[in-house]
Amino acid sequence: MKKNNFKGIEFFLSDKNYSQNYTIDFDSYNADSFKKDLENISSEELVAKAKTKFLKLFHRAAEEVPAYKKFLKKNNINHKDIATWNDFQKVPLIDKNNYLNKYQLQDLCWQGSFNKQTIISVSSGSSGDPFFWFRSSWQEFEASLQHEILFKEFFQINNKSTLLIVCFSMGMYVAGVLTQNCGMRLSQKNYPLTVISPGISIEETSSLISKLGGKYDQVVLAGYPPFLKDIIDVGLKNNIEWSKFNIKFLFAGEGFSENWRLEIMEKACCSNKIYDSFSLYGSADANILAHETPVTIYLRQLATINEEIKNRLFFQAVNIPGLFQYNPLSKYFEQVKNELVFSSDGSIPLLRYNIKDEGRVVSFERMKKKLDKNGVNILNKNSKNRMSIWNLPFLELKGKKSAVILYGLLIYPDNIKKGLEDDYIKKYISGRFVMKKLYDNNNNSYLKIDIELMENIKIDNEIKNTIQEIIIKNLRETNFEFNKLFESMGEKVIPKIEFWDYNSSDYFSRSGKQSWIID
Repeated sequence: MKKNNFKGIEFFLSDKNYSQNYTIDFDSYNADSFKKDLENISSEELVAKAKTKFLKLFHRAAEEVPAYKKFLKKNNINHKDIATWNDFQKVPLIDKNNYLNKYQLQDLCWQGSFNKQTIISVSSGSSGDPFFWFRSSWQEFEASLQHEILFKEFFQINNKSTLLIVCFSMGMYVAGVLTQNCGMRLSQKNYPLTVISPGISIEETSSLISKLGGKYDQVVLAGYPPFLKDIIDVGLKNNIEWSKFNIKFLFAGEGFSENWRLEIMEKACCSNKIYDSFSLYGSADANILAHETPVTIYLRQLATINEEIKNRLFFQAVNIPGLFQYNPLSKYFEQVKNELVFSSDGSIPLLRYNIKDEGRVVSFERMKKKLDKNGVNILNKNSKNRMSIWNLPFLELKGKKSAVILYGLLIYPDNIKKGLEDDYIKKYISGRFVMKKLYDNNNNSYLKIDIELMENIKIDNEIKNTIQEIIIKNLRETNFEFNKLFESMGEKVIPKIEFWDYNSSDYFSRSGKQSWIID
């Protein structure tokens, strides 16, 4: 097979349309050269190169993607008038409502064709209808490169025999299959890494660790944060000695606090609070969007114990947001008001796509200045800290206002509203509710739903149980991802429901618009 002659970041700037019709030889790329480029190039130059790349992508998509061509015409945009990056900022944002769900799936792809698509993943929207995300060899390459760099940086997989246990949902969901595929490619590049994929099965995963874990230098558990905690907790109850297995963690799907991270790492007998875990920010829309680095983990842990640093870095946020870095040549992020918008190449190219996540974009230079003012020199090249510094911009991620994230899946207000519209329930409730993710005394996450009763209505436990059964039934019917989770984990993921007398809680204030989700 002909080699691609991979040369660090320059490969990402090639004019070849990799996402459309170019097969990549995965063995030919060198993660070390790419990482070296990220350490040496200035962040300003990297961002400038990325702007040039995505401006070209915009013009190509305007001509070669039927749906995007129609979208621009509908919004009176002639792509030839978009000559500069400032011009590009005037191009309307796209999202699922105004773009993805408005056009034929085939027309969202290059040349309106499903040809050259490698694999399909599925995501569930608020209506419960699945959306099919096509993924090309190019996107597989990007993800494999990111995994290789991160696995070497955090877990030293080039020097340690590694058992990678994929505990994400498998099948048609993105996280499990993508992680498995990337792990297999690393193994094929002669890293001493073996992959096994039990999915979301606590019993099978525990059994695998007990039987195989001791045969490797380390075991990497990849999965949704609460599920990995379940594995560790159940293992402790079953007298598994986690110290025997040198456990590492790859988290994705939802956020967590640093106290939560340190708790699970302590239970798993991890020895390095910076290098024994990292988290990915990803989605079915475009795979890996950003990732933690040793620097971002260090800064979150510092902010957790230092209130002054926390307030200055995160603008007096009550909860410290997720902190990531990202490669702007892969995903170019913009902050529009308080939401994150990105552009990315792929089978379905996305230009100024609003993923509906709240957050902030912070340039590398701005972050460095903020830290310098507070006497934190972690981003200085002459710092005595051993962390490698990648000159990448930062993302602060608060999450979605439109959904609650539980075990890596999205639960929307509409999933709950459907159940509350049942004829049996309607005679008891006002129709107002709020939902939120909470943690119990053992730091296990769960979904809490607070429901307001109608005026002068009282209900007994039998009615409460019936209402809960109807809500769960409709939640399973309208959110197929939750249904899969329920089939695997049962009562553990059943929402906890509390009923409130009419107008007895600030959750249901009549003074303004009802909020369905609260922090």
